[in-house]
Amino acid sequence: MPEAVRRLGVQAVPDERSALEGEIVRLQADNANLKRELLAHNLPLPGGGRPDVSAREELQLPSDAELNRMMTFMEKVWKRMVEMIVTTQKEIMKKP
Repeated sequence: MPEAVRRLGVQAVPDERSALEGEIVRLQADNANLKRELLAHNLPLPGGGRPDVSAREELQLPSDAELNRMMTFMEKVWKRMVEMIVTTQKEIMKKP
């Protein structure tokens, strides 16, 4: 190795092509492992790939009774919030 190259701290690099090919193989294995993990958790694959739908549970939609119960709850919450706002406005208007 020439003295100028050695002083700069440049080291000889193994064949770049074989190093890159080795890194590609490693990344492909990592990618395959990550995809297996996603599929194991029934998550979609990046790029639009989807796990096997037949292996997943069917989506259970709420019944009409459950929806009505939730709507009643939300109406009560909304009314209470409006009442709180009105009360707060009245209190602000009373202050001198």
